[in-house]
Amino acid sequence: MALELMQEMPFSLLSDFEICNMYSDTNWDFLENDTFVDYIKNYLKGNFHGSHPFDFKYFTETEFNHKFRNIENNDTFSVFHLNIRSLNSNCSSLCQFLALLELKFDVIVLTEICAFNITFYHNVLSGYHFYYKLPVDSKVGGVGLYIRNCYNVQEVPQLNIVSSDSNKVENMWLEVSDRDNKVVVGSIYRHPNQNFNEFKTKLEACLDKISNQSIPCIITGDMNIDLVKSTNHSATSQFVDSLFIYNFMPTILMPTRITRSSATLIDHIYYYEGDQRNIVTVKSGNLLTDITDHLPNFIILTKHSKVRSKIRPKIRIFSEKKHVKFQTFIRKYYMGQCLHSQ
Repeated sequence: MALELMQEMPFSLLSDFEICNMYSDTNWDFLENDTFVDYIKNYLKGNFHGSHPFDFKYFTETEFNHKFRNIENNDTFSVFHLNIRSLNSNCSSLCQFLALLELKFDVIVLTEICAFNITFYHNVLSGYHFYYKLPVDSKVGGVGLYIRNCYNVQEVPQLNIVSSDSNKVENMWLEVSDRDNKVVVGSIYRHPNQNFNEFKTKLEACLDKISNQSIPCIITGDMNIDLVKSTNHSATSQFVDSLFIYNFMPTILMPTRITRSSATLIDHIYYYEGDQRNIVTVKSGNLLTDITDHLPNFIILTKHSKVRSKIRPKIRIFSEKKHVKFQTFIRKYYMGQCLHSQ
């Protein structure tokens, strides 16, 4: 009864983001920045042999539920990413937001989890196991992955990117598998203002190892590299070119961190399809919420349904017409046999 009355109230079907946006003076034209989309489309003209994931958009939780509420099955694999800006500070907001989504993500990746009371957060998401890597010499940074407990999980340490004084980075690589799926999921947090070329070189070595195997891979995280600059910043352009060289496709295509004066695409998800080429549909997007100053991102992989050929069983039709035809055949057959025997 109370729920029915609430649904009759004005604006009851609007999300918190939509209500705030009605009274905000923020210029949301930044969300329409498709510079990076154009850059990828121009590059892909004959240069890339993987999937082209242009099914990308921004979603409120209502829009997300409407589009994806019925897809959770054995043919899908989904990953959610958010720079949480301290799990200790924003855990409750994250849990509230995830509760609004009708899709239960297979993997939830959090970057910049920070090393405050981290052991308290092992069991905050029911049905998930928590894996994490904290910074060595700082409280700020770190990565964490919540993975549904229906999966087998094995760490892949040979893919780790080694952190250094000039290239501070936390990362974790896990092979996630069950009867129907096997995917390598990598999570990376690259601290701001680090040596760009050193990170690029170390990441390329990691991509090279992955691209020599057939297992699909999803890499997600806050790289602090603005992909919108790909058209006018040579280092960023070369970074994106490296992804393509190793058949990794960026799937987050529009800004992920919005302020009153800027919009940057620094939260990334890359997808390597491995032996899943041409049999998987990729959908991705950003979710509109104010948990932190970064928008959550997601990728959903859906295997194409196998069309089974229908073999019609052999049957007998006992109609009156068939009876007459059968009787006529028998008479002729036996009559011919009798004449021949004589």
